[in-house]
Amino acid sequence: MKILIVCEGFGESAVGGIERFLYGMVRELSKRHAVSVLAARRLADWMRRPRSESMDLQVAYPVNLSIPLLPYSYYFFTSVRAKKIKGVCRYFKPDVVFANNAFNGLSASVACEGSTIPVVTHLHGYMTTEFENELESMHGFILKLTLSRIRKIHSMAVAKSDLVVALSRVHESFLRRAGARRTAVLPNAADTSAFKPSVPSRFSYHPAIGYCGRMLPIKGVPYLLQAMSLVAKRVPNARLFLVGNFPDPYWSLGRWRKMVYDLQLERNVCFAGPFPLAEMPSVYRSFDLYCQLDKSTLGTPMAILEAMASGVPVITYDFPERREFFSKCSLLIKAGDVQSIADGIVALLTDNHLRNEMVLRGLDVAHEFSFENQTSNMERILQSVERL
Repeated sequence: MKILIVCEGFGESAVGGIERFLYGMVRELSKRHAVSVLAARRLADWMRRPRSESMDLQVAYPVNLSIPLLPYSYYFFTSVRAKKIKGVCRYFKPDVVFANNAFNGLSASVACEGSTIPVVTHLHGYMTTEFENELESMHGFILKLTLSRIRKIHSMAVAKSDLVVALSRVHESFLRRAGARRTAVLPNAADTSAFKPSVPSRFSYHPAIGYCGRMLPIKGVPYLLQAMSLVAKRVPNARLFLVGNFPDPYWSLGRWRKMVYDLQLERNVCFAGPFPLAEMPSVYRSFDLYCQLDKSTLGTPMAILEAMASGVPVITYDFPERREFFSKCSLLIKAGDVQSIADGIVALLTDNHLRNEMVLRGLDVAHEFSFENQTSNMERILQSVERL
């Protein structure tokens, strides 16, 4: 089978959750199929070209396919992408196009109109009303205009794609209500060959609580810090390691440090900064428990699976899509309930039986969602597609 992948960042230097998922999937697919990748080349990629020497595939990096966050720019840039995709289809002649987000899905659908090439769009989430309202309250009217364009692009991509891939059954039902003609479910995956309990720890401090991701309020970091102020009173030597970058200048390191200072947590919080993807398995192994407290976008965060694969118990919010996969292998708590977050952290730090039970169950779930297993599921999805 000849597969054209259309995505954003691609390569070993692309370390976002969505990008890691796609890179791992393509790595497995390329062992059995002819794969070509059309990726947006971001400014950072001019400085460090993503590597793909370990895979036998063609990777094209256009000058720039990235979409600026401007309210009325999406339609123009999706048409630009469509032309690029059509050009690649002309010489590569794929059996199927796999588009990794709504913008690429819409562009691919436009490019393949009138042809026999089916388009599969993989959506890694969907902006819920709650999520949109919080973003709007933080960033104002311009973002509201941008979000309305994003919703429109999502709706058009869902309607035009031959098949839309969701991350969970909850996500799938949402997409069907949004007008998807045909759907399939493909949850995120973890690289269990890299993330595993036998990896040496990066940090030697215990008890250690971890979070890995962008340092933003939508990721739940303020709630985690407030919970730590309660945890520190019950487990004084507990320390929170925050691993990640600071993409928003407003939420700079200085602003977060001031919050830590106001909560009197200077001895209990460590800003560890970002780490290369290759070092992340050892980072996860350093934690005695992992917290993922981001808002729901109907997806399944890769970080949860990577922590579980590393033998680390997880605390996360009780959203329907997480309950679907993680109800028996993690502590699910009410979103935004600081006291419950603190109680969960203390329970996992002090109750060895509970902790060991969560670790064993988490390992089973992580291996169920390994790249090898999920790639087989993706193959079945791609092979089942036909024009409707």
